[in-house]
Amino acid sequence: MTGLVRELPDGIAQRKTNSCCRLRSARNILVSVSRIRLVAFDLGGVLADVDVGAIAVSLGRGWAEVEPAFFPAGLHDRLMNGAISPEIYFDTVARALGAEIAAVERAWSEVVRIRDFVPALLESLPVPYMIWSNTDPVHFGSQRTHLEPLPRALALSYELRASKPERAFYEAALALAGFTPREILFLDDRPENIAGALALDITAIRVENELQIRTALLEHGLVR
Repeated sequence: MTGLVRELPDGIAQRKTNSCCRLRSARNILVSVSRIRLVAFDLGGVLADVDVGAIAVSLGRGWAEVEPAFFPAGLHDRLMNGAISPEIYFDTVARALGAEIAAVERAWSEVVRIRDFVPALLESLPVPYMIWSNTDPVHFGSQRTHLEPLPRALALSYELRASKPERAFYEAALALAGFTPREILFLDDRPENIAGALALDITAIRVENELQIRTALLEHGLVR
């Protein structure tokens, strides 16, 4: 066959080569489409904007006063991992600031906002999706109504009692997903979370904005 191709006129041989390349490209796309059966999105930094400065604005306080009250060593991590309830967290913060608990909770709920392009993006997906997020009940609760269609399942740190990039988080998330690691495309904005997913053979790509998200989906044949 090699000899036969070599004897063809240059134009015909080139057309034959181009045709083979197109077939290989199409085959690669089909393999990619068939392999990814679920998309796992991080919430903050991927599907949602995170603005901790909104806390200070809402409370009418300076950031230098707000930061140590909301983020003393370990307190926020305990909230995200489900070790303490939002009520305990807000009470602790309110006492530190000398503020009303309701005002503290309201300020906290304004930190996370689903990005404008997300509803249409989720609606266009040809496969189901999940949320894999280090979050807390208030932040996720304030935004879950914007997630339409509903996710297949939720892997949330405060429910799993584990956070990315811990191996325990990904193992629990995979169990909830019901697919093999290579059948899942995971999109996150933090390099350590991507590394943690790759360690378990999950297809993972770091993204931070709409263009990067759409490009990652397009590369895996997941844009209709």
